[in-house]
Amino acid sequence: MNAKEIFTEQHEIMCKLYLSLMQTYKGFETQHKQHGYDLPRFTLRELMSWVYAQPESEELISKWVESGYNQDNKIKLGFKVTSRNRYILDNLVLTTKEESRLKYLREREVKDEEGA
Repeated sequence: MNAKEIFTEQHEIMCKLYLSLMQTYKGFETQHKQHGYDLPRFTLRELMSWVYAQPESEELISKWVESGYNQDNKIKLGFKVTSRNRYILDNLVLTTKEESRLKYLREREVKDEEGA
């Protein structure tokens, strides 16, 4: 692979990640309007920088790319604590769509068991 191909591939990855995070960021604004959650205390640019600074980001991005950008492997933001003030960088964790879905199902199962 020559330098131009490497640059083109890296550019494509960054664009796809940017678009994905932009959709997520817009979702934060929608949650604010619909449910009264606080607005994010960071910009989209700060969010991108934060994602790239996370130790697991390179592995998660590689997994997503190698899967052909499969939606289950798409990077997703999770929350350490769910509250109305959830949108601060210190409260975010990187995960994948599939990991997030499995976590939700486990938590739902626990709630169902507690309610039974």
